[in-house]
Amino acid sequence: PIRFGIGIIKQPVSRIQVIYRVSFDFSLFAYSVDLPGSLQRLLAVSLAIACILGLIYLYTKYLMNSSVQEINLGKPLPDPKWCMIGIILPCTISLFYILFIPGKFRWENLPLQTMFDTILLSVFCDGVRAGIMEEVTFRGLMLGSLEKELGRNKAIMISSFLFASIHFDSVEIQSLSDGILVLGALMLAGTGLALITCQTGSIWSSVVVHMLFNLLSGDSQIIHIDVEQIFPALWTYTVDSQSHLLVGIPGSRTIDYGIPAIIGFVVLIFIALFYMRKDNGEQCNYE
Repeated sequence: PIRFGIGIIKQPVSRIQVIYRVSFDFSLFAYSVDLPGSLQRLLAVSLAIACILGLIYLYTKYLMNSSVQEINLGKPLPDPKWCMIGIILPCTISLFYILFIPGKFRWENLPLQTMFDTILLSVFCDGVRAGIMEEVTFRGLMLGSLEKELGRNKAIMISSFLFASIHFDSVEIQSLSDGILVLGALMLAGTGLALITCQTGSIWSSVVVHMLFNLLSGDSQIIHIDVEQIFPALWTYTVDSQSHLLVGIPGSRTIDYGIPAIIGFVVLIFIALFYMRKDNGEQCNYE
């Protein structure tokens, strides 16, 4: 039974590795096309999304003998209440830093072309590409397939852990406590997004929440909050603190791993659980 369970878990890991690598490599073709830099980025995002959706469609149809609807990729479309929550939650986190944590707020007054490229890069790379690719993989293919074999709770736990693990390469972890902080924050984020998918019956509300959080929580090129500014952003807030609990891992563009963001992820989980319980209650009353 143990070996069988490990085999079930290893399958989604290999799917992520293959699908992610092929999709990413395919998108690099855009940078060989003779286009302006901003259009190259837009083409790269389009190719990556088209590739990952195509691979998942082929995988579910011909290897799983299933359909994309069965792994949460079908209707319903984004729920308006989750779109609103997706705006309010990250904006609240950003405002917390600006209002309560000492620092320096600046409008960077970038040149027009730089501003356009910055917005394009942030919206399509940090928002659209990350939101769609990660959600279709982790809350779509992985959560959907694991739930059939292991049940919902284990599927959420495993998919959230693997979602967290793929982000470690981009974080400068300096100690065990940093690793625990990052793992905990990302697992909570993954759990919240998985619960949104379970509550709505599709990934599209979690895609919107994921995209908006990436863009508005202070960890993008729309607004960037950190102890130092290492790339262009429209608005910046340079925090006068080196606390890892407060600002994640300073200087690593990882404010999403600080306590304010972690509290936000916990709130997201409780909101999703509230709506799931409400939906179950309404179904029972109807019956």
